[in-house]
Amino acid sequence: MERRIFPESLQIKAVRCVGLLVLLVCISKLITLYSGSKALSAKEPLTRISYETILVGVVIVEAVIGVSAVSFPNARASHWLLGWFGVSLIGYKLVGAILGIKGPCKCLGQLTDWWPWASQHEGLLSWTVIVIVTIVGGIAVIRAK
Repeated sequence: MERRIFPESLQIKAVRCVGLLVLLVCISKLITLYSGSKALSAKEPLTRISYETILVGVVIVEAVIGVSAVSFPNARASHWLLGWFGVSLIGYKLVGAILGIKGPCKCLGQLTDWWPWASQHEGLLSWTVIVIVTIVGGIAVIRAK
């Protein structure tokens, strides 16, 4: 019998939990979109596109990834989506850091307005979410049958 550090049953639970995490962030962004905040018309510093336009696209992507991971945690597509999403977010953050772009990140939507601790630790919190998504997605991709 082969012993694994990360058994398949744990992988399924981890993929589902990360899917729920992605859906939570997605809902937070969706609420941000419906809040009518003036900050939505501001331009995102890296792409120079309005936050509102970016959030619409990201909400759709996160909804697909989250639902896929929760509904089909054993599917290769779910694993690849999580891995791709995590790597994409890391790339986005690194390019912003290399270019010296500073300012608030809208990565977590309204969550930072609801929870004062989150607004004080927004960078740490967003990086934590990104790393968790990337690690779980990466392990699932590597272990895909």
